[in-house]
Amino acid sequence: MLSGTTLSADPGLVAKAIAEATDDIVFAKDLERRYQFANPAMLAAVGCTREQVIGHVDAEFLRDPVTVAQLIGIDRRVLVDGETVETEQPLRMPDGSLRYWLSRKMPLRDAQGRLIGLLGIARDITSRKLAEKQNDAGRLKLEMAVQAAGLVMAEIDYRSNQNHISAELARLLELGDGEMTVPRQAIFDRIHREDIDRYMAGIRAAMDPTGNGHLAIDVRAQLPSGTVRWLHIVLQVTFSAIDGELKPDRGVCAARDVTQEREADRHKDEFIATLAHELRNPLAPIRTGLEILRRVGELPPAAARTREMMERQLNHMVRLVDDLMDVSRISRGKLELRLAPVSVAQVVEHALEASQPGLQAAGHVLEVQVPAQPLVVRGDLTRLAQVVSNLVNNAVKYTPRGGRIALSAAVDGDEAVLAVRDDGAGIPTSLLPRVFDLFAQGDGAREKGQGGLGIGLWLVRRLVEMHGGRIDARSDGPDQGSTFTVRLPVWRS
Repeated sequence: MLSGTTLSADPGLVAKAIAEATDDIVFAKDLERRYQFANPAMLAAVGCTREQVIGHVDAEFLRDPVTVAQLIGIDRRVLVDGETVETEQPLRMPDGSLRYWLSRKMPLRDAQGRLIGLLGIARDITSRKLAEKQNDAGRLKLEMAVQAAGLVMAEIDYRSNQNHISAELARLLELGDGEMTVPRQAIFDRIHREDIDRYMAGIRAAMDPTGNGHLAIDVRAQLPSGTVRWLHIVLQVTFSAIDGELKPDRGVCAARDVTQEREADRHKDEFIATLAHELRNPLAPIRTGLEILRRVGELPPAAARTREMMERQLNHMVRLVDDLMDVSRISRGKLELRLAPVSVAQVVEHALEASQPGLQAAGHVLEVQVPAQPLVVRGDLTRLAQVVSNLVNNAVKYTPRGGRIALSAAVDGDEAVLAVRDDGAGIPTSLLPRVFDLFAQGDGAREKGQGGLGIGLWLVRRLVEMHGGRIDARSDGPDQGSTFTVRLPVWRS
């Protein structure tokens, strides 16, 4: 071990070595603005040799007069007024390119404090400035798109916990008439108490660095005037490394007043509920009348066929009304599931009991494949049977008489997979993205007088989602048949 050893060096030589090694520009000028020192980074930036720079002023080796004039103006403030000047400025380089520099020029004095020149340090910030310009352009495009779409904006700084909100959003939330910066809590205080937990859960998920930082949600705003407005809020969070950890940095939030759309949906739901009740009322006496006819004894062949036709149509009407009632319940959040462990085989059995008459009437061949080993999911038996029955009925509707329909169940990892395939009319490519939309239906069944209301597949999707599952539809096109696949979480005891 060595002791008592002292390393020493001339401070001037150390400073020069550092200046020579750095990527930043370092230079010194005398009182006449002639360069007395220029490091390699300086020479590389101006594209000159040391001999072309040392002892010369800027005008003697820089070709752009605008750049020279800018430099002279800054030098004068340092050498005449004794100021330290820091600037960000674009300078035209010898190769014609425009680069941005963050420069700091300060008075250089001798041991007696007399001004003998200036010392300058400059850093190339071109990449940062270009990124800022791109961000500004992107922000302008976003603001234009937001305004065109009737949206209002907020920018969130998660480090300071502040929201900078537009004048439109301030007015919408009854916070004021102009742009303002407010604490995030001021926004939270405007969210309806029945929606705040759901809203905060969505924000927490968006702020999770392991996610995509995105949130789209409809919530109510409870305003001081007593007004309640529905807002569709879209939030995008960005993340930065802070103290070695990825954390939320900022967010861009756009909101749209959807109160009118929500009111229209509410009126539609009320209309559907009223319609379903009004349609259900005459069905009971019709069913009673048909039951009386069944009990009177043998009818003439024509009358018997008429009664059977009426029974089939009545059952069809009952299913339509039941579907309408379910649409109303789901839309209003009134449909409750009775969840319990249930076997997929039992679901299929119950579904086929409801679908068998339609299958037989259409003359279709049904193939059923259910695994021998127990396959259990946690669900509502009645509603899951409704899912499968609706899919089978949909296949019956869109398959020509005498077609083939396959219903299969299998296990795939942690999921139970139910599939209904047919060789019928298929689904046009243009319809596939919206086949599960409410009131959507293909033209084939409508032409055959079997179009229905277009709500069966919507109900299927919503019921599957309420069970924590998902569904997709596939088809190779018209007359190529279709396949609907339901995936549900397997229940493990």
